[in-house]
Amino acid sequence: NEAERSLVTLREDLKRRSPELARIYDDHSDLEKSRAAIRKLVRDNPDTLFLEFATVDDTTLLFALSQQDGLHAFTLSSTTHLKSLLADWKKALTALSTLETFPINRHAAITEFAATQRKKARDLSKELLSPLEDAGLLKPGRYARLVVIPDGPLLEVPFAALIDKQGRCLVDRYALSVDISLSLRSWRVSHGNPKGSLFCAADPIGSAETSLLRGGETFRHLAHARKEGKRIAAMFPGAKFLFGTAAKEAQIKKEIGRYRFLHFATHGVLD
Repeated sequence: NEAERSLVTLREDLKRRSPELARIYDDHSDLEKSRAAIRKLVRDNPDTLFLEFATVDDTTLLFALSQQDGLHAFTLSSTTHLKSLLADWKKALTALSTLETFPINRHAAITEFAATQRKKARDLSKELLSPLEDAGLLKPGRYARLVVIPDGPLLEVPFAALIDKQGRCLVDRYALSVDISLSLRSWRVSHGNPKGSLFCAADPIGSAETSLLRGGETFRHLAHARKEGKRIAAMFPGAKFLFGTAAKEAQIKKEIGRYRFLHFATHGVLD
């Protein structure tokens, strides 16, 4: 129909203008080629467990793939139920900041909110991680890294903060990455190997007296973000650290191609 023809035309136009984007479609046009690339990706990363979620109508599926355990498939709770658990967790995470007046007993209030947040995190974690735990895939020492490919409402899950049966956050147990597609991980890198270790930009607003108005929102100085950036940059020999008014967009774009890792400790806008 007309909509499908328009989509094909748009896709071909984008492929002509962006060779990198064309690789997405080319990888999927040859299914066997894509499968071979994923098999090689798994072989080259034997210490990694790849987790891909898929939402189909009101059903959520989880596929776990690794070199040592092969492919496992799980049917999770309904997507509606997972969305509800996620909403409860997000509400608990932001509850403290929504208070009009802060309780007199500040420490007690923070402790209570933290306990509620952890309970809500565990409720969602139970639905998402229990099948993996029951299958023995999350046994201590089995994997060093997790690569998560979420889908649907799970795109909003902060996977690093999920809590396992022992009460530990996922990021405390694994090096963790969240990606948009498993096939993208199998792409050959087309650019040169950067020589620098880490580039970090933090708190670009500047001093506490300055602010930036953008789209009706006011963004102010982030003292703790600057401290965060400084401490992380110190962990990487040869790191480049820009902060305050030195962290200009033009300078950042000029610098980042020289570094292997990028870290931004700034305000964020979803646009």
